[in-house]
Amino acid sequence: MKTSLNALDLIILIKNIKNIIINSVLTDIHDTKIGLLLTFRKNDEKNDLLLNVTKGWLFITEYEFERSTPTYFIKEIRKILLNKKILDIDVPFFDRYAVIKFNDDIELNIEFMQGGNIIVTKKGTILSALKYKKSKNREIKKEAEYKKTFLNTFNPFKHNLLSYKEILINSKGGIVSTLWKFLGIAPEISEECCIINNISFNKLPKDLSEEEIEKLDMTCLLYTSPSP
Repeated sequence: MKTSLNALDLIILIKNIKNIIINSVLTDIHDTKIGLLLTFRKNDEKNDLLLNVTKGWLFITEYEFERSTPTYFIKEIRKILLNKKILDIDVPFFDRYAVIKFNDDIELNIEFMQGGNIIVTKKGTILSALKYKKSKNREIKKEAEYKKTFLNTFNPFKHNLLSYKEILINSKGGIVSTLWKFLGIAPEISEECCIINNISFNKLPKDLSEEEIEKLDMTCLLYTSPSP
């Protein structure tokens, strides 16, 4: 049973809730035992979005969750985000990263990878974060420039696998692990694509022919294309 979102899940989910969220106003933010609860209102319609970056959850819910005592983070982002209008919600890369854009150049950056984080920025400058931390390539702290964590730039809707051939042939892992690690294609999708094309999961990517890469590319595109 699936317990968290992969990149494809996130793309499809955001596509389905865009019309619900865009042009609504964020009217409340609460902490609950299972995640952050954002309440949006558009005219007389109310919608709650439950978000847990550690577990990899994001969904619209009608369930009335018990509210927890607000943390400092909740109090802080309430001051920044409440009564702001949502201009867009998007998954800009084929990865577990989403962004909610508000008026006044404010963005809620939602990272589901590397333990998860929620970072509020204004014109690219960090105003608040669920987790302040420093790593080799970036530091999450107030008033610092927000640098996104490593994100998969491959998008099966825009690119083909042959254009990423160099990444594939230099990988030491199997096909499934390589497609997941470097390109963000979920294991269940790449496994199914291998089965359809009679390609062994354990075959090294460097041993793939261009014809096999093209077959995988076409099959992955079919499996990752959201329904209209």
